[in-house]
Amino acid sequence: MAYKVYNELERILQIVAPDLCLNKVIEIASNIYQRALIDPNTGKKHNQNLLLLDEQKKIAEIFEF
Repeated sequence: MAYKVYNELERILQIVAPDLCLNKVIEIASNIYQRALIDPNTGKKHNQNLLLLDEQKKIAEIFEF
């Protein structure tokens, strides 16, 4: 199963961003953090991805997160 996911991600990257290799994308994505924010007025929880580098922003645009 993991091999199929790996191949599909690689196929998507070749179409959308041929300048990126999958191993590099995995390395960059492993350093993307998320923080949870709770609105004190409503108590609703919001998650926010912390995209600190340009490469992280590019990956977020490609995979729409």
